[in-house]
Amino acid sequence: MNMYKLFVTVALVCIMAVGASPSFAADPTSSATQTASGNVTSLVAITTLWNGNEGSDIDFGNLVANNVATTFSGNETVKDYSNVPIALSTYASGALSGSSETIPLANMLYSDYGNSVPDTAFTTTPSAVKTWDTPDQASTPTTPVTYKITVPWNTKPGTYTTTIYHVAQAAT
Repeated sequence: MNMYKLFVTVALVCIMAVGASPSFAADPTSSATQTASGNVTSLVAITTLWNGNEGSDIDFGNLVANNVATTFSGNETVKDYSNVPIALSTYASGALSGSSETIPLANMLYSDYGNSVPDTAFTTTPSAVKTWDTPDQASTPTTPVTYKITVPWNTKPGTYTTTIYHVAQAAT
């Protein structure tokens, strides 16, 4: 009889366990979906490269005070990361200034920009040099810049500096 009670007890426990556990039927056609979206905003972004180094300062090296233009071609590049058409301009903060003398802005020229921009003296206000269309995703357009510096006779030795700006704005 003890064996019978044990069997009935085990049978009841098994029935209660099966009845208490939830059952899920697998439905292979069931799914959940969501629409995903995002708004890509306009971006105007450029960088400059001097001798292939992004964002580096321009170093014209040793210049001779001989009143003859020294050309720096292929050293400077402007790169466009924008996703809208842009207008590019350039200017300088002022003359190349040393400890007691300056090299005038008229002696600092820019040219090329892949657009046949002729030799043009820097000014302290932006001058348009190039317009870029929106590039495709697979490219990052670049344009070369050429500089010419003429150091006047009798310019004292020393380091002369200025700041050259490249400014990009969304083209209209």
